[in-house]
Amino acid sequence: MDESLDIRVRQLGREQPVGTVGRIPAGGMDMPWSATVPIDASCPGTLTVAVATGGHGTDVERFAITGVHC
Repeated sequence: MDESLDIRVRQLGREQPVGTVGRIPAGGMDMPWSATVPIDASCPGTLTVAVATGGHGTDVERFAITGVHC
């Protein structure tokens, strides 16, 4: 299975993600990637953006989390 990236955007008070994009190819060294995630969020507010890699050994191998204000 090829490694890929999955992005989820969450907002406090919402049970489900307000935006998702998945299966972004993520193979190779020093290979930049980008994605546009359509969101259904209430602004102004704070959003949590999480991106995770997976596909080789486990569903999630590495991840990163950041916050943004809309």
